[in-house]
Amino acid sequence: MELSAGLKLSQSGRSSIFQLKKSSNCFRSIYVPSTGYREELVRCKEELEHILDRHIDRCADHAFIKGRNCPTNAEMHLGKQYVLSLDIQDFFDSITRDSLNDLLSEDLMFWVLEDGAPRQGLPTSPLVANIAMIEVDRRIHQLCDAFGDVSFSRYADDITIGFQEPSLRTILQQGVETILGSRGLTLNKQKTRLQNVRNGSIHITGVAIDHQRVRPTRKTMRRIRAAKHQQNTAQIAGLTEWAKCKFPRLTDPARVLEDLESSRTEGNATGRIKKTASRKRDAGRNDSGSIDNASGHKASVNSDGACPSSKDRLAYIKSTAVPAKSVLEQLREDLRQESLKRNTGGGPVRS
Repeated sequence: MELSAGLKLSQSGRSSIFQLKKSSNCFRSIYVPSTGYREELVRCKEELEHILDRHIDRCADHAFIKGRNCPTNAEMHLGKQYVLSLDIQDFFDSITRDSLNDLLSEDLMFWVLEDGAPRQGLPTSPLVANIAMIEVDRRIHQLCDAFGDVSFSRYADDITIGFQEPSLRTILQQGVETILGSRGLTLNKQKTRLQNVRNGSIHITGVAIDHQRVRPTRKTMRRIRAAKHQQNTAQIAGLTEWAKCKFPRLTDPARVLEDLESSRTEGNATGRIKKTASRKRDAGRNDSGSIDNASGHKASVNSDGACPSSKDRLAYIKSTAVPAKSVLEQLREDLRQESLKRNTGGGPVRS
């Protein structure tokens, strides 16, 4: 990125605005807070962290949460044949006061919003963005759960959904668009991408996955070889460390165990869970030896006591699942009711 010559102040006068040129020849506005304003924002961070911590089990983000990173984000989709990658257009700049009214006080919003949004460059913006996305993440989780074996994670503005049946692609994308639209967010269609593991490894937020593990991409390995050829020691060190695909160090064992258990029982994106086929079969067994699907139905075990194959289980889930059209219609109705309820400040709204 290149820094443009233009420099101006925000409307409040608390920040300087720089324009960074992106590879797409567009410009990104970076807000640099003044010394006094930065000190105030640092004080606000503690309160924002407490607010987000109360909803951490519903937050699907892996970018700005302790104990999560790019490998944990990619690991959520191990074992999936198809992975749909979606990008939220102008993520930080599209988050408005309306998305935060129910979660942040007016005094807090006065400090953390510049020119009406949590701008890039402010130390509080990642926290504010995650708080604004709490309800969005919850809705997308519900959408994915309605179709059974569907995984979901988010890395800032990058949404990733993994599934087994290609026919789910359209309905899942439409559902995500509907949910984002209810909060004034849109998808960048140019960055939408569907990957199939049969065509090779799947790339998610800079790392690759196959059926069993998270590993560095070929591009990373090529860059390491090029850096060695150029004898660029700094670049060699950085790329080599990135290629290790390290998971973050988790310093609170009690919290880690709690998050892992929450992820297993509630199907949210907290914690690191290896989603191999064998672990899914173990987690899916109930006391009677049968498997529960997302709709609450039970699939019998085979005559030899073994679990049905993934193909058999998927066929059973499809035969008992709610039609995709009904799920999308119910989602739209729920969002309509929620929007009207917010606008009227009352109870349920009659059609």
